[in-house]
Amino acid sequence: MTRSPIALAAALSTLTLAGAAAAQSTPDYTGDLNAMPARPASTAPAPVEAPQTRPAPAAVAPADAPVPAPTSASAPAPRPVMTPAASLPAAATPIPAPVATAPAAPRALTRAEIDALPFAVTLPEGYALTAGRPGPDFQVWTVRKGGVAQLMIYAGPSAQFPIHDGEMVEAGGRTTVVVVEDGRRRALEHLFRQSTAPNHIHVWIASVEGADRDRAEAIGHGVNPR
Repeated sequence: MTRSPIALAAALSTLTLAGAAAAQSTPDYTGDLNAMPARPASTAPAPVEAPQTRPAPAAVAPADAPVPAPTSASAPAPRPVMTPAASLPAAATPIPAPVATAPAAPRALTRAEIDALPFAVTLPEGYALTAGRPGPDFQVWTVRKGGVAQLMIYAGPSAQFPIHDGEMVEAGGRTTVVVVEDGRRRALEHLFRQSTAPNHIHVWIASVEGADRDRAEAIGHGVNPR
């Protein structure tokens, strides 16, 4: 059967509309992909910060609570104290060393002082009698010539007798020590013993030689208790 031109045209029109509708209902994936905006490059996710813990408020100690002493770890190091220059001591002035001085010469006793002693002694010209430092109950005197000791005299309760080694001779109320020097007998010391103070009067020759030794021996022979 032959269709009419009007019917054919209507059929073509219908097909055309159907094709257009089909074209619209079918998605165009390539076009859609090309039309989409470019995606940014992938980046690593930002790190998640750990939650910050707020410090707990310090406990307030009661007013009467004792304050703990700081430990060595927590105690602050001492700061050096700077002394002002004005308060610094001046340089020490050197003290000169004491100058050694010769001891004063012993004082010679007067005639009146000699007469008051517990013994009698005869002094030749140029000789003097000096007194040493007294003890609690004794005294020592020295017969001198030109400042040099010639003869010693002790008066007190107990003498250190004898000083020299020699022959003991009892004569004239005294004990005498006699020695032989260069073939000559010498009386080097004497000891008087008595019942009243001073109980002992001890006389001995000092370390002198020659004529001084002879004169000292003669002076010692002349010493007697009063």
